[in-house]
Amino acid sequence: MRIFIKNLNMNASENILHKLFLKFGRVLKVEICAERSGKPLGYGFVTMRENREGRNAVNELNNINFMNQFLEIHEVNGNNLI
Repeated sequence: MRIFIKNLNMNASENILHKLFLKFGRVLKVEICAERSGKPLGYGFVTMRENREGRNAVNELNNINFMNQFLEIHEVNGNNLI
């Protein structure tokens, strides 16, 4: 399951994000999107192995205060956000 994360703190790392989602199950991939210069864009994606675990993560982590910013988290379905 692919999950979209918006409103990430610019100091968030893929490692920190991995640890946040690991509480809910196996994390296959973490990507924080950045400009070519390396400056983070404030959003990213997490891919989890199981849909059930991913949905639990979305439900539990959406709108939490993470590194002083409230995350917006949504399931990605194909090319669309749910």
